[in-house]
Amino acid sequence: EHVMEQVMEQMEHIMDKKNSPERKQIKAEKRGMAKESVNEDEILELNVGGEVFMVKRSTMLFAPDDSHLNAMFRGHYGSMSRDAQGRIFLDMSPRVFSVILSYL
Repeated sequence: EHVMEQVMEQMEHIMDKKNSPERKQIKAEKRGMAKESVNEDEILELNVGGEVFMVKRSTMLFAPDDSHLNAMFRGHYGSMSRDAQGRIFLDMSPRVFSVILSYL
């Protein structure tokens, strides 16, 4: 239950920031950066607690800019943990990740 409370707080934070003018400006800046170095249309295979998710990098970048999740997918994930198939491994509950992903 404590984890779900934290997830709900993070989702509220995401929703508050998602439609702000600052968020729109940041999204425009990200589009410019993506053209230069990061392919936001790249489909990522993630192993989240043993469950495989396929998601566009751009979706992951909707996480708040000051979040750990956003920082991981800005194009500098070479040092991230990977599973035996080379998928990015996130050590967290797939159920919790699914809820977060649906709000992005």
